[in-house]
Amino acid sequence: MASSAINVLRARTAAYKRAALYDGRQVTERARQAADDRFLMQVDPTLPEPERLRRAEALRRSWYAGIQLKSALVRRASQRKTAEQLEEVR
Repeated sequence: MASSAINVLRARTAAYKRAALYDGRQVTERARQAADDRFLMQVDPTLPEPERLRRAEALRRSWYAGIQLKSALVRRASQRKTAEQLEEVR
């Protein structure tokens, strides 16, 4: 078995073990808080707290929508490339 395949199996085993021992939301709490804080820091601190939270949420949604767009464009380009390669074979 290739070493990369062994590493994948080791990582999978460790992930299952961690999932059995800990709550996933608890494990990722600090990372999720850091992500939320990143968007909150981009908003004007002089605004009232509810408005700051609303705008931070809008920034978060915008960021994830941008990621979705990039992913869709890459998938489309990949599909076109695959289709072109199939045409060359025929």
